[in-house]
Amino acid sequence: MDIPSNRQLATPFSGRYIWIDMIRGLCLLLMNVDHLPGNPLQHLTYEPLGFFTAAHVFVLLSGFINGRQLARIQIQSGSQAVRRASWLKARKVYLWHAATVLVTFVLVRAFPDWDWQAIFRLYFSHPFSAAAGSLLLIYLPGLFFILPAYALFFVLAPVIMEQVERNRTRLVVAAIAGAWVVAQTNLLLPSEDPGRFYMSYFNLAAWQAVFFTGLLLGRRTRSGAPIHVSKWLVRVAALISVPLMLLRHVRYLSPWEYYRNAALVNPRNAGWLGLLDFAAVAVLVCAIPAHLRDRTAESAVGRALRLLGRHMLPVYIWHVALWTVLVRYDERFGGMSALKQTVMAIAATSTLFMPALVAAQRYRAVEKLQSASHPAAQ
Repeated sequence: MDIPSNRQLATPFSGRYIWIDMIRGLCLLLMNVDHLPGNPLQHLTYEPLGFFTAAHVFVLLSGFINGRQLARIQIQSGSQAVRRASWLKARKVYLWHAATVLVTFVLVRAFPDWDWQAIFRLYFSHPFSAAAGSLLLIYLPGLFFILPAYALFFVLAPVIMEQVERNRTRLVVAAIAGAWVVAQTNLLLPSEDPGRFYMSYFNLAAWQAVFFTGLLLGRRTRSGAPIHVSKWLVRVAALISVPLMLLRHVRYLSPWEYYRNAALVNPRNAGWLGLLDFAAVAVLVCAIPAHLRDRTAESAVGRALRLLGRHMLPVYIWHVALWTVLVRYDERFGGMSALKQTVMAIAATSTLFMPALVAAQRYRAVEKLQSASHPAAQ
């Protein structure tokens, strides 16, 4: 059986949906601004299109890309290769998580600060237990929960793919939906107290529905065929998304803001109305003619965003490190003028291109070495 090598599995996906990398890159920029200490740009970047955030888009597209990759590996090399590819991804993500934990441990111990203590409380009161808990995935304050969440999704992905290959798609969908429904009861909602057992801000039993929906959609479109949506579906999507976007942004409707923290749109539990809004906007994006999406992706701005999207992991690692450092200065940012806060947010966000450029250079070097070692393939 021809199982892909570690190097092949690490190579960025080069499918035909180039606009997806562009959207992922845009989501990385939006999430970075959302997570930075208070700045005026958050009014533009947080839920700009309705009652869903860049995180919804990012998680869905991550599942989509993963589904396409695993489906192609399934066809070419079989289920064993799918399991190996998923385990390699999960291991890589977990090792980056471990590195992030250890660096944070050193930083918060070497430079104690009140803002850090508010988030990483156990790292000050019980440092070694806190670090061990973070490595064991039972204490994940701040943004620590995101990489382990992806590692968990990658581990479960082969199970989903195998069941679908056995024509058990309905069973898979029922299991995904069932876990999401249970999550809406708040039965599995993690603690909000970062001073004790704390697994994540988001309820992963709910958010798995977003990732695995993307996984299933990616598997269906593995051939790279154009994505078509019917006209009636586009009309329904517009009727759903436009009123919800108005409710989100029109100020005199602000009393409706109460429902954002209820089960309807609660981002922690991936509330049903937020998901419906997200699905409607996704349909409208897919209805954009393919040549317009690709032309946008080929523009200068599109290429810059695709650079971020194609090298998601190193960029996101940088984002977590950046947030960990800057959150220490939360109170100081609060005392700045709006102009200074905006400049700081733009400057910090622009640094996301640094790890992306380094990763792109690394892959170009690898391709050059491979070309040199296999001249007959040219």
